[in-house]
Amino acid sequence: MKNAPYLYGQLNFFRTMAISNFWFYFIMVVVILHFVIGFGYLIYKLSPRKSDKKKNESEEADNNAP
Repeated sequence: MKNAPYLYGQLNFFRTMAISNFWFYFIMVVVILHFVIGFGYLIYKLSPRKSDKKKNESEEADNNAP
C-alpha cells in the first residue's frame, strides 16, 4: 500500500506521455504533408506546359525557315 501513490504517479506519467506523443506525431505528419504538397506544387508550376512546347516548336520552325 505504501507504493500506491508512486504507482499512480507512474501511470499518470505514461498516460500523459501517450497524449503528448499523439500531438507530436500529429504535428509531424502535418509538417511532412506540408513539405510533400509544397514540393509537388513547385514541380507542377515549374514543369513546362504543352502549349509552351508547341510555341517553342513553331518558333524554331519559323527561325529555321529560309
